[in-house]
Amino acid sequence: MSKVYCSVYNGIGNQLFSYALGLFLAKKYNKELIIDLTKLNQINFLSRIGFKRDLRRKYELHKIGFTHPAKGFSFIEFSRKIKPVRSNKFIIADFRKSHCDLGEVSSNQNIYSVGWGDFNLVKEVLPEMKAKLTPHFEINSKIAEAIRLIQEKNSVAVHVRRTDYLNPKINNFSFGICTHVYYLNAINQIKKTVDNPFFIFFSDEIEYVKNTMSTENCYFVEGNTGFEDFYLMSLCKHFILANSTFSFWAAALNNSNQKTVCVPEYWYNTPLRQADFIPSGWEKIPVK
Repeated sequence: MSKVYCSVYNGIGNQLFSYALGLFLAKKYNKELIIDLTKLNQINFLSRIGFKRDLRRKYELHKIGFTHPAKGFSFIEFSRKIKPVRSNKFIIADFRKSHCDLGEVSSNQNIYSVGWGDFNLVKEVLPEMKAKLTPHFEINSKIAEAIRLIQEKNSVAVHVRRTDYLNPKINNFSFGICTHVYYLNAINQIKKTVDNPFFIFFSDEIEYVKNTMSTENCYFVEGNTGFEDFYLMSLCKHFILANSTFSFWAAALNNSNQKTVCVPEYWYNTPLRQADFIPSGWEKIPVK
């Protein structure tokens, strides 16, 4: 059976965008989906030796139910098997450059997909992705307690991303968007529209959040891995997002049709603009 090789890289949120595109192409053209880790491994290597400032990432989608064969090509394998031209064996779908039309794809041709693609296109696979989202990790007592609170309360996930978002040299597109004022505005908006909200805070700097954003009826999630936080976040009933694909996908894969989702009025800052993948029904909150 011919295959779709889906190149995933960066963190869980970006990996899910790439995965959604790969799954869409695999279903559309009736091919087996293979997760390609070549670019992820390359970025991690260049970061380790100081040639890139990116944070080193792991492939962890299988920990939250997206289980497909995964491999990384060596440089020689990549050069020999996958070339950036249409051939009898491979079609390169580079969605970083455009939302390209692959045209006719034969049953024996493999597809190598790079980038995200159009979210309006891959929304077709959201029901399948929602069904796949299950924990493939141990539910310890701490995680079980968080799940209990999320399910019993009118839970609102609040995602505060710092680390790489504090350094414009690492993440200049996202730097400085989600201000303290944004979170105060979003919390106040939730209090106006959601009955008895219970705020569940998620952050890569949870002590900062405890010291600056504590509010009545809240809980701070700490000590988990990224994929554990992602799964817990996806279970919440409402959302206050960072301008981060991590929390975007937690909200997008949530099953509730009644959820309130707050997002910053801008997603990017070079120039200031909203992301084209944000659903129209999500509430845009001022950041100043």
